[in-house]
Amino acid sequence: MLIIALPMVASHACETILIFTDRLFLSRLGVIPMNAALLGGLSSFMLMTFFIGLTGYVTALAAQYLGSGQTDRCAKVVFQAVLLSLAAAPLLLASRPLIHQLFAFMAIPPQQLAQQQIYFDILVFGAFPVLLRNSFSSFFPASVERAS
Repeated sequence: MLIIALPMVASHACETILIFTDRLFLSRLGVIPMNAALLGGLSSFMLMTFFIGLTGYVTALAAQYLGSGQTDRCAKVVFQAVLLSLAAAPLLLASRPLIHQLFAFMAIPPQQLAQQQIYFDILVFGAFPVLLRNSFSSFFPASVERAS
């Protein structure tokens, strides 16, 4: 089981280390960049959460098809999740102006607002690879298990 789970654990651990390192460097710049990263990051995660959960169905279906011996359907389920990720990317990008207006409505100080919008935009532009990783991480343990 450890061999199957190790790539996913490493992937998520690397992401956690990157977020921690990002915050560590931002803390040396001051409070405003830290606050901007926190609110921008949480806002982007809030938008992606629905699609992360939606593409997470691959785990259950790939395992079910693997267990029933219908391994050809495992790839089809992953392809469907990839299509959902492709469909989600424009929706997430289209939400940028709405979230920027929400930030402005919250009466955030102008210096923090500018940094927060930039950080949010960077994370939203990177949402597609996050969704793809979520889709594929649910599939590879099933294929490794079948090969052994």
